[in-house]
Amino acid sequence: MQNGVLTYKGMPYATAERFMPPQKVANWQGEKLALTYGEVCPQVPMGGRSFFFTGPEMLESESCLNLNV
Repeated sequence: MQNGVLTYKGMPYATAERFMPPQKVANWQGEKLALTYGEVCPQVPMGGRSFFFTGPEMLESESCLNLNV
């Protein structure tokens, strides 16, 4: 919690291999830590800029089926 706001980062909602339909996320035991941002989908730059901010906290990857809430 920061300034009274809870954040949940990198929560997986599905898994998929490239060009394949999504599958349910495998169950895990215990609590799932959601402390770091999930990766964002690669985007084709428009005018030399990505659609999303990418940097040390948010990387582009095809493994991007997650939510940052």
